[in-house]
Amino acid sequence: MKRKISIAILTLILILSAAVPAAADFDIETRDSIVVVETCIDMDGAVYSFGWGTGFFVGEAGKSPQYLVTNHHVIEDFLKNGAGDLVQGLYGETLMTGRSKIHVYYDSSDFEEAYVVDYDELKDVAILRLGSPTDKRKPLKLISPTDDMVGSTIYAVGYPGLAENILADSTSNWGKSDASVTSGTFSRILTTSGTGRVNVQLDCVIRHGNSGGPVVNENSAVLGIATWGAANSEESVNYAVSIDEAITLLDRNNVKYEMWTEPAPVTDPETDTVVVPPPEPDNNTTLYIVIGAGVLILVLAAVLAVVLKKKKTPEKKPGNGNGQNQTPEAMSSHGQPVVRSLSAHNRGVSAAIRGGQITIGRVRNECAIVFPEGTPGVSGRHCALSWDPAIGKFILTDLNSTYGTFLENGQRLTPGVPYALRSGDRFYLGEKSNMMSVGLE
Repeated sequence: MKRKISIAILTLILILSAAVPAAADFDIETRDSIVVVETCIDMDGAVYSFGWGTGFFVGEAGKSPQYLVTNHHVIEDFLKNGAGDLVQGLYGETLMTGRSKIHVYYDSSDFEEAYVVDYDELKDVAILRLGSPTDKRKPLKLISPTDDMVGSTIYAVGYPGLAENILADSTSNWGKSDASVTSGTFSRILTTSGTGRVNVQLDCVIRHGNSGGPVVNENSAVLGIATWGAANSEESVNYAVSIDEAITLLDRNNVKYEMWTEPAPVTDPETDTVVVPPPEPDNNTTLYIVIGAGVLILVLAAVLAVVLKKKKTPEKKPGNGNGQNQTPEAMSSHGQPVVRSLSAHNRGVSAAIRGGQITIGRVRNECAIVFPEGTPGVSGRHCALSWDPAIGKFILTDLNSTYGTFLENGQRLTPGVPYALRSGDRFYLGEKSNMMSVGLE
């Protein structure tokens, strides 16, 4: 019984350690250095946006920055539409005059114009400059990615368009606090054939709008520029351009920046020994201790109650009430994984997921749930669904459908990228009238 109590305590410790936030080592002040970079064209006072990405400032510590880094493809439409020179075009029969521009946004109502210093299309890097230094942002330090960083934690910071969806309906956007942060692992360094561009492969999520944003380590030092991703029906990967590609342009244009270096050790002059500083205080440490102590007491009380009960009650073999022993798998099962249509198009039909994956769509001989031909929003082989018993979740994958597969909240899935659903979750095909639900029945 002592062994059982020890296992319970060990399990509790593991649970409490796992409860610490995954992004606990992300420096929140990193957001003080990034902005939205929007390209647009001003035609006779009417402004038409081409789109936006993310940028981050570089410069000397303690000084207001003036230069920022982004991707070339973020400003590509600006370059293709006159690069700031006066252009003319016909709108119907009306001749209009205007200029393309780059705007740097500190929030949705506060922006200023930026100008191109230099760019490299093959390396997908661009350097921009403000008219004068700004005190609204701070510069980030840089660090060259190396092979010994493989396996370390990194963070991508930026303004993905999906974050500003209509359902979220945020009261603010494009400000410091609106920047999204995703964490992941530094996977490897590779060089693109033909261009010679050095990339960092990573597994944190990068979406449209993240382009040009910083990928930083736990010291808030930029090692890459979030750039692109690739996906198929089984997996997805994401990439950042090595910050060394931007450093080449910064050096060529005499733009000042700072590299991150390991802090020098502090030595005690009396003993000539290195002083090890105490760990930085965590504002949540006290809270974790209080919660942990409370949970520990409850668990120990429960274990003690079980021990006392077992001493009074004869031990019974696990059974199902009919004298037949149950297997661990049977005892842990909560029902058959099922997907059910909530659409009037196919009258609430359901399909069990017994093994492998099932397909949903309009092709009768290939789909487990078939929508009638011509159903608005539904493709022939629209999406696939499977059940993963290891994690106890359903796996939903859009099969490059024409109209898209959406979560109930309106988030559109990236084609070919699996998405985990819990029992009771809902999703729809193309239109909300094609709603589906998953569950254990």
